[in-house]
Amino acid sequence: MFKRMILIFLIILLSACSSRYDRGYLGGTNQDQIETLTVFRDAARSAERGKYPGNCYYDSDIAADGSRCGARSAKSRPGGYD
Repeated sequence: MFKRMILIFLIILLSACSSRYDRGYLGGTNQDQIETLTVFRDAARSAERGKYPGNCYYDSDIAADGSRCGARSAKSRPGGYD
């Protein structure tokens, strides 16, 4: 009976730890890390973009009509924007 209780306790403990890991509490990527990486990416992109006059410098940018730029972006065209 004692061994069965220990086994049940260990199963519950391990399942709780695995669910905490999935949510980023035990070394996974958490929301603060994602936000920090986003800030650094945005800063690097704006420095590279410089004084580009349009909306579509990167493929992931949003065009004036609300769609994604994709192949219309300056970075995806040969020569791009210099």
